[in-house]
Amino acid sequence: MLNTLLGVVPGIDQVLDARDITANILFLSEEDNQNNQEAWLDLALSGIGAIPTLGSVLKGIGKAVKSDKSRNDVYALVREYGKGDVDKFLSNLDWNVIKYEVLQIISEAILSFADVLDELAKKASFFGYDEYALEIGNFKSQVEAVEKQAHQHIPDALMFLKDKVDMSLRRGKSKSNAGSQSDKGSAEAGTHDDKVSQEKKRRGPMNVGYARRK
Repeated sequence: MLNTLLGVVPGIDQVLDARDITANILFLSEEDNQNNQEAWLDLALSGIGAIPTLGSVLKGIGKAVKSDKSRNDVYALVREYGKGDVDKFLSNLDWNVIKYEVLQIISEAILSFADVLDELAKKASFFGYDEYALEIGNFKSQVEAVEKQAHQHIPDALMFLKDKVDMSLRRGKSKSNAGSQSDKGSAEAGTHDDKVSQEKKRRGPMNVGYARRK
């Protein structure tokens, strides 16, 4: 509930995303979690959320398609952010640019984290806690390994989200085309009925008596 309330405060959503990025990096720094695709997807989403201007709506879209929300739910969410022409907005998303920005955000977060760990290791050594300094150094290496792996896993996670978004667009077009075909069929049927009616008028009434005699 607190996160939901904080998320509507201007600017605070980026703070929450920064927290989530850090938590996801820490989770992925553990060797047993490094191939956890769900965790990489979560890291990608938190990175998307930190993109200036469009981060919130893009993260909302990502979370919606990840949860297999209906096309109507996805479109309603986008409209809540003031994007009137949803089809155009989704079609114009440049996923290569998104990938670059997300990787940059994650790299900068890891670099900042590594700098903090460096300072901690130096202080530990200064006060004679060499064992702690060694542990901190090892942990820093694990964190930096996440940055290298991100260049493989983050594009895969974003491609998954892109495919989900494209599926939503295709579902919308299929329904639209189905409606168009139905309208076309109705129009053609109406035209055919008009032709039959005109033909009956031209021929005049059927000679029932002749038909009976024959």
